Amino acid sequence: MPARDTAPSIEDLRREYERGRDPMAYLPYARALLSEKQLTQALEVCQRGLQNRPTLAGKDLLAHICFAVGRYEETLEALAQVLQEAPESFSANLLFARAQARRGELDEAADVVASLMEKNPAMPELAELAEQIRLKLAQRQELAPAQDESFSLPGEPASLEEFKSLALERLRRQPGVGYCVFQAPEDGDVSETQEAGRLLGIVLSQSRRIATQLGLGEPTDLMLDFEGGAVLARQAGPEFLVVEFGVSIPAGRMRRIMAQCLSLAI
Repeated sequence: MPARDTAPSIEDLRREYERGRDPMAYLPYARALLSEKQLTQALEVCQRGLQNRPTLAGKDLLAHICFAVGRYEETLEALAQVLQEAPESFSANLLFARAQARRGELDEAADVVASLMEKNPAMPELAELAEQIRLKLAQRQELAPAQDESFSLPGEPASLEEFKSLALERLRRQPGVGYCVFQAPEDGDVSETQEAGRLLGIVLSQSRRIATQLGLGEPTDLMLDFEGGAVLARQAGPEFLVVEFGVSIPAGRMRRIMAQCLSLAI
């Protein structure tokens, strides 16, 4: 009786990967590590492999590993590259919607799911994800009045500046909100100043100039992600509202807080 073919073990895959003879050996090894929930090592192997051989399959695998780790922003970044090369990929679009939903970007995720369901109406995982998003949207709607009340302003402020000051006061009381200010773009050299407000003004000015030169129009939002959170800037007339958020605040929630503040202050 002929011997049966057996799938290589994770040790076999590790040895083949460490020999370094096949630059694509990182793919099956990283997949096996992902299957075994060895996520940190899977991420390291995949990232190192992509440096030497940046394939579409490697980028897709990186997105799945980042999602499993809980790095949803990095998941979306990797998927954006995948979808540039394969915009019709069902699995990439589905994971994109899942990552958006995990980040709290429910409206955006719902749009992706609706588009996928038009082409794949009988896919049970789509129906399940659509229902999860629907329930979360309903929960958000139920909480919306309470959130709006925290931004209500008593009386009639005497001036625009007072109005903005009161709105910022409410904004600072929101959980997860740190630094917040209305900042005007300004010219300058970031290497010549240590003052945080002026640094932000220069970054906003340079971002506006770059967007104009690239023909992208006026930037309305600028988001900087850091290990400890994010800074989001949104255009508000001639200024930008700049807010520092903690790492636990989803991007969708950040934007809703900004929109509520601006609806009061502008």
